[in-house]
Amino acid sequence: MHQTATIRDARGRLCKGLAVLCLLNLAAYTAAYAWVGGDAWNGGIEDGAYYVGGHFLHSVEGSRTPVTRGVWMYSYLHSITVWPSLGVFLLAVLALVRPHIVATFREGAISGGTVVAILGAIVVLLTAVATIMFTADFIRAICGSLG
Repeated sequence: MHQTATIRDARGRLCKGLAVLCLLNLAAYTAAYAWVGGDAWNGGIEDGAYYVGGHFLHSVEGSRTPVTRGVWMYSYLHSITVWPSLGVFLLAVLALVRPHIVATFREGAISGGTVVAILGAIVVLLTAVATIMFTADFIRAICGSLG
């Protein structure tokens, strides 16, 4: 029994730590977005010039701000990390609330463990697809700017 409690405590600390790290990454992304006036995903590359785009940051129609290649690369790469951060955050929270979900669905037609597994699979699928799409767009943007 003591070992189970120790494992549960360690899992709880790990999940809380991961959630905090993910929130810090999202806060850093938000701060960088505000500081440079948008992100590279909403911007682009035109005639060798790099732009970030910010929707509703400064006006309803948004804006495009010229930036250096380094800032553009950082911005795009940081945009990509938002999706796995969101996924890890949601999975960590799901792991933390799992006992409550299991208890809530104890009398139901579907078990709480099944609900947790389905929600976890949806989170993994959606955040993986978004990460792949953003990564593919980044590669296309870089390759398009080379030729």
